[in-house]
Amino acid sequence: MTRQPERHLQRAATPASETKSPRQRLLSYTLQSRRISMPSLGEYTFVGHSRTRYVFEVYPVDTNFKDGFAAVYIFSRGINIHTQIPVYIGETDKLGICIRNHEKWPCVRRNDAMFICIHGDSSRRSRKARAQDLIKHYDPTCNLGQIL
Repeated sequence: MTRQPERHLQRAATPASETKSPRQRLLSYTLQSRRISMPSLGEYTFVGHSRTRYVFEVYPVDTNFKDGFAAVYIFSRGINIHTQIPVYIGETDKLGICIRNHEKWPCVRRNDAMFICIHGDSSRRSRKARAQDLIKHYDPTCNLGQIL
């Protein structure tokens, strides 16, 4: 006989189109409470020069982010969220402020970036290393001549 969860612990039923895995629910809650108020379009995995895989959440390029979120971010273009071509890769500890006032907006727009991909990371050293690994692999147009 299986034990039924306590009544107050049962989740409300959701339509099949809204069901998410426990990881997706946790990630969605964490991202929404710390960063933005809209859900991501999905996930995309970028691979660094070291062959390390980094999972990013994909958002429309005009998304507003909360100021105090630390992340590696990628402005990208593509036909859809499953084909991402990095235009610019950076890192910051204040995502909202960084994106709103970004010095590379003219280059990003010129290169038709449609998405911003976010990989949360609170460690400055780790963010810099990950961004460098990705820049070395993809060599994005708007990163030319820039050292993090």
